[in-house]
Amino acid sequence: MTSSFDFHTLSVTVDRPLEEYTASLTPTPLGLHVWEVGSGDRSQVLRYRHEHAHFTSFLASGLADLYGVFSDYTLAFLYAALRRQMTRAPGRALSLPLLAGGDDDGLRGETRARLRRAWGQVNELRAFFFGFPTEAPLAALLAPRAQDHFWETHFHLPLSEIVNRFYRLLARLAVEAEATPKDPGALPLVEVNGVRDRLSARAVMEAYAIGIELLNTHFRKVESSHTHREPIVRDPGSLYTIAIEYLLQHGPLRPVATLGQFLGGQAPPDAYYLLVAVAFASLQVPVVQEPDGEVRFEGRLECLSPAHRFRKIVDAMARGEIAPLAPSVRSGRDELMAWLAACHQAVGDRDSLAMCRAAHDLYERDATLAAKPSHEKSMIQLAWAARANFDAHPNEYVLDAGLFAERYACQMRYVRTADAKLVMPGDAEKFRVQYLADHTTMILEGAVFAEQWDSTWDKLPEIAPRDRAAIILSSIAWAACLFGDLRPGREWRPPTIEIRM
Repeated sequence: MTSSFDFHTLSVTVDRPLEEYTASLTPTPLGLHVWEVGSGDRSQVLRYRHEHAHFTSFLASGLADLYGVFSDYTLAFLYAALRRQMTRAPGRALSLPLLAGGDDDGLRGETRARLRRAWGQVNELRAFFFGFPTEAPLAALLAPRAQDHFWETHFHLPLSEIVNRFYRLLARLAVEAEATPKDPGALPLVEVNGVRDRLSARAVMEAYAIGIELLNTHFRKVESSHTHREPIVRDPGSLYTIAIEYLLQHGPLRPVATLGQFLGGQAPPDAYYLLVAVAFASLQVPVVQEPDGEVRFEGRLECLSPAHRFRKIVDAMARGEIAPLAPSVRSGRDELMAWLAACHQAVGDRDSLAMCRAAHDLYERDATLAAKPSHEKSMIQLAWAARANFDAHPNEYVLDAGLFAERYACQMRYVRTADAKLVMPGDAEKFRVQYLADHTTMILEGAVFAEQWDSTWDKLPEIAPRDRAAIILSSIAWAACLFGDLRPGREWRPPTIEIRM
């Protein structure tokens, strides 16, 4: 088991049992503030910096808001697939997963094919914005035909606002597909070690987290004669390091360090600061979910794609269009913000920093919101808190992954430990409601697609196999409530769940 960060639930899974995890942390609700240690094995603390860096950069960058578009759409999509099956055969047991991989799932061949084509496109788009490389052509990613065919047979009027928002995103990006005829691939091609390959959003996210971890391992530390550190040298693999290698080989720094030297802490400190700053600027996409729930996204594809942003920023630095990071980057707020603004200008982004400023202004105006603890905040309020913290203390936020810049409470939602324990502060009843709201989409994905069944429950080890049918039924009921099928005065007959896996 390894540590991991989950975008959808804003949770971290750690590779230690609960007792060991809490023993290595300063007592805070969920342990985001992993301070330096004065005694014991410092590597036990450093191991969590990587996932915390994923959390803070994702939440403050606009990616969390963009992911919200996908999260809402996938929930509507999955519920629509289950709803159609329930309404077509009322009273019949619902055999799950719905698509078991054979012809015994009760779906006609064309219905099954339409569902899979539409879902495949959604997953390719998620990979484009948040995941590993996809070879899908850009035009195929953005063509609405597969979604049109799905909704011809699955549309439900209360889903229209969420569906229309997703279509607006496709339409905005489709303009870019028409303007990029030379390379039909969606992700940018970069040359590393003499080989051309696709740069992914996940590689940019990993570049930031790896940079933060290495900075704290080799350059930012407090140690005493009682402190020791087990040697940790990461070897993540090319899928994770292509962004780092592209910066080292094509960026402005000379002499160039090898990847091995960089991962071993043998590159100059400037290289690590530059990496985390470039990666953070690349993740700052101009998307914001307003307090009323509406999502605003600005710019075209190269503004909204972390991979495209990273390549354009590195190339602009190599041409001298973006000045080097100032020596005072750790303490000079204005210098860092001006440098980030230059990066944004290089990719045509005029909105991301203004969105952060607006979040900071909101938290300064609203004393009730500013005093609200993390576990009582909505996902939208957490994302605005992260942006406000970045705008208030950009140096600490960018270069230390927000560990010393929490003016407004902004902690992860859950921590899962290796012994299947789940940590989340607050009232137990509110916890159950929030847990269901945050995990329904993930649970329904496993309920619809057999190929997602095992991975879904692997991510949720706190749910025993005997409880899976009950949590699936609760998730369907939660979605039915959200979309108007379950409400006071309207009869709703819950289905009987049969698990076929």
